[in-house]
Amino acid sequence: MSQHETHRVRNSVLAVIWVLTALMTTVGPIESVQATLTVTDMIVVAVALVGTCSLGVLIVVRAGNLIGWLLSGGGLLLAYQYWAWTRPVGLVEQWLLTSVLYFLSILVVPTVVLLFPDGRLPSARWWPVRWFGIGAVALGSLSTIFAPTIWGTDDATPFAGVLPAGVLSALDTLSLILLFPFLAGVVAAPFVRYRRADSQQRLQFKIFGFGAAIALGGVVAPGFSPVAAEIFQSVIPGAISLMALPVSITAAIMRYRLYDIERLISRTVGYAIVIATLAVVYASGAIWLPTRIVGEQSPIFVAGSTLAVAALFNPIRRRVIRWVDRRFYRSRYDAEQVLIRFGDRVKDEVDMDRLAEASLAVIRQTVRPTSAGAWIRE
Repeated sequence: MSQHETHRVRNSVLAVIWVLTALMTTVGPIESVQATLTVTDMIVVAVALVGTCSLGVLIVVRAGNLIGWLLSGGGLLLAYQYWAWTRPVGLVEQWLLTSVLYFLSILVVPTVVLLFPDGRLPSARWWPVRWFGIGAVALGSLSTIFAPTIWGTDDATPFAGVLPAGVLSALDTLSLILLFPFLAGVVAAPFVRYRRADSQQRLQFKIFGFGAAIALGGVVAPGFSPVAAEIFQSVIPGAISLMALPVSITAAIMRYRLYDIERLISRTVGYAIVIATLAVVYASGAIWLPTRIVGEQSPIFVAGSTLAVAALFNPIRRRVIRWVDRRFYRSRYDAEQVLIRFGDRVKDEVDMDRLAEASLAVIRQTVRPTSAGAWIRE
């Protein structure tokens, strides 16, 4: 298979993952249980899961990194669990959700922390840590697969009674024994990488570490504290712990050039803000305003809102993109400002020495070479 075909298959898989994640976090919950979740809850969960999946897709496409596959696949897996939670499920599906799929989902966050930022272990000697995690998840899954009842219910599992209680207890114990060295390795890996990193990478690790601590707390704490489990099972705290990791990675991308895709991210954020702003303008003019003035929607207001959105698109886009560049993509914004001032300064300049001096000053300020000089032909 050629590289072009490989990329086409990869992009098709990523598109399917993203579409399924978006559908299961938006359309599915709205159609199934409108009364059990508030609109705010639905929006928070959709933003968290679709945002995580979107970030993973961008990292895979631009950097070809395993971190991207973990984020996009983890977003899809959690979206399916969320979608299943909002509707009645059969016993077999409930059994799968509380066994294999549950343990796979909780493995995503520690694995991202362990492999960040390049998608590989800190060194070849760290291979036991990876297998500790795989073994802990495999044994924990086997324990729930062959458990007498489905977790959280009184219904029997399809394989109830196949393994005696002593074997199930041994599986749980071995799973915990393997879990502790795995978590120790996950916590230690960022510190080991930090010591080996240069100044730019250390800034990335500092901002990533904050989000990783919150995300790991949301995964590990519920297993050891009933109070923590009750807190993180609610929608908002659970979504915050889920968003902490992708938000910290996004911040590292945009502020400290992680994966060198900050320009793509800045444009994505910029146009998302533009679309959200125009959507608010349209909804206010086409729906909210006519219901307050005439008591119902009116085609005149719809047409006026459409024209207003069309007229405001370019001015809002320019201002938002400029703000995003100034806030997150500072080097590009500063370079553009230097070039603008240079153009204003030299458009009427006739002295070649002054022009050469001004050109060298711009080069030093924007490109920052180790040395620079100008050769003027006589």
